[in-house]
Amino acid sequence: LKEDGWYKTSAQSAQLDFGADNTVTQALLDGNVKFESLNADNPQRASSRTAAFQFGPQNQITAARMTGDVFFESAQKDKASQATAQEAVFYFDNSKIRKADLQGQVSFASDSGKLTAADASIDFTTDAAGAIQPGRLHTAGNAVLLAAVSSANEPPAKFEARTIDYDLQTRSGVAHGPVRFTYYLKAEPQSASLQPWIPAVITADGSTEFLSDAEGNVERVIFQKNVLASRLFKSFTYTQQDQFHGDKLTVYLSPAEDGRRGIGRIHMSEGNVYAESIRTRDETKLSHIRLTCRDFSWNRLENMIIAAGPGQMELDNSRAYADTASDAAAYQRPGFARVTGFNTLNWDLLAQTLVADGDKETLQPLVNGQPERFLFANSVRFEMNFTKDAAGKVILKRAFTDKGITFRELNAERSKTLNEMIGQSLEYNPLDGGWLKIAGTPAMPCYLNGARVPSIFV
Repeated sequence: LKEDGWYKTSAQSAQLDFGADNTVTQALLDGNVKFESLNADNPQRASSRTAAFQFGPQNQITAARMTGDVFFESAQKDKASQATAQEAVFYFDNSKIRKADLQGQVSFASDSGKLTAADASIDFTTDAAGAIQPGRLHTAGNAVLLAAVSSANEPPAKFEARTIDYDLQTRSGVAHGPVRFTYYLKAEPQSASLQPWIPAVITADGSTEFLSDAEGNVERVIFQKNVLASRLFKSFTYTQQDQFHGDKLTVYLSPAEDGRRGIGRIHMSEGNVYAESIRTRDETKLSHIRLTCRDFSWNRLENMIIAAGPGQMELDNSRAYADTASDAAAYQRPGFARVTGFNTLNWDLLAQTLVADGDKETLQPLVNGQPERFLFANSVRFEMNFTKDAAGKVILKRAFTDKGITFRELNAERSKTLNEMIGQSLEYNPLDGGWLKIAGTPAMPCYLNGARVPSIFV
């Protein structure tokens, strides 16, 4: 027991070695070894089966090697952290802990979550109040971090990496890839989800950086190199797989309505950037939407994707059932639609509307999944609305532009123009019987195969 020092120690048996000046140089302890600080404002405790302590001048502890069920705890006010391992070496300066090397089944727990790894090292620092606190943490071997949850029903977010460097005070750090991050989105009551929590997974081959604000709240997470974010949604009528891909994904976190911090906005950029959504029922693909572009952002509150081109967006429901009873079956049957050449694209996921702007856009339906005929609509702006039918298929509801339109119909070989229509505006409605209207203005008259007409209605 050292009253004015850092520690008090107890064990079932002990062997002490003394130096020439009758000071303790080493202490070997065995059986239920415990030592703890005498500072009530900053209690620190450790325990193990055996321990070997090294001492310097004036009997100040310089190192402690502990083996077997090692446990360490540090607490201050409302903050507490715990570490366990099979073996640990603690290093001291002026009898105050400065570093800990932990080996074998390492576990570190705090109010923000639990980290496990094969090996780890912790650097301790002195805070503004003069108390010793765990500072930087470095793991070796595969590391797994489970985030703290607010309720027993909530599955914890799980982060896996090769190694992690993390500042336990600022809660900022870097994970070295490959990395895998699994988190869960609470299903909305009206979503008809079979899962109360919808799993989402982000994988990356490179490093991942965590950046926190002054209060220690993580506000940005940056994933690097071959990043793939995916979400699997299941309902009674369909299964939907959503994916985002690129070489850099920035996730911005913000408080949600329930007070939990969640994803507020994401930004995907660099490399092969795309977003796609595939909806299936049993083995049948109901729809497939794919967006490729330079970069895009998604905002949680607005539920909108904003993409920067040049880019392309495709909608494929060519395997859906055709409405062969319709006289306008060519406009209503299953098909494939593509919008290419946009500079900017706004996709409202809630309203299922899409607005594309650019130098040139092209709308290409394919009938029954085969190029029975090609329809090209060229303009500098397109507005598109989507909806879902009773089976859950995503289908085109309306396409519109009033920025000038050239509409051409080619044969299957694309060697011959069957019809060409030019005008100021186009409105395409594949529902309600299926129809297409092109209108002109005095500044941009309407032409059908070279002949001027008031308007065209098909």
